[in-house]
Amino acid sequence: MSKGLTFLEVLIAILLLGIIMSSIGVGVSYIVKSDEYENMLKNCLLLTEEKLEEYRKVVTANWNATFTYSGNFSNIGYTDYFYSMTVLNVGTTYSLRQIFLQVWKEENNNNKSDDFEPSTIIITYISKRS
Repeated sequence: MSKGLTFLEVLIAILLLGIIMSSIGVGVSYIVKSDEYENMLKNCLLLTEEKLEEYRKVVTANWNATFTYSGNFSNIGYTDYFYSMTVLNVGTTYSLRQIFLQVWKEENNNNKSDDFEPSTIIITYISKRS
């Protein structure tokens, strides 16, 4: 009896090992991409909350005005994150304002939110007592 492996057995073992390792590599790659996307969404949410608090004072000071703002967060180091905010009156009494705020991570340099880019949207209302 021979105590070694045949050439065919070694080739089959290498083939099986290659299939298993490539499957593991694809799985790890998916996990890394998913984690990166989740981190971008987390950054979008944090920046959305920050911008909402910043402009809440502006909305209160200019209560009857309807306006739209947009820009980026380069002043705090997030150069590829952008925002768009719209403030509208709700109803005819001017006692309720709607704030629509969207923050996204710019992936293709067109300065607008695309479907594939991570983004958050917050719609909130502010009321003013008479």
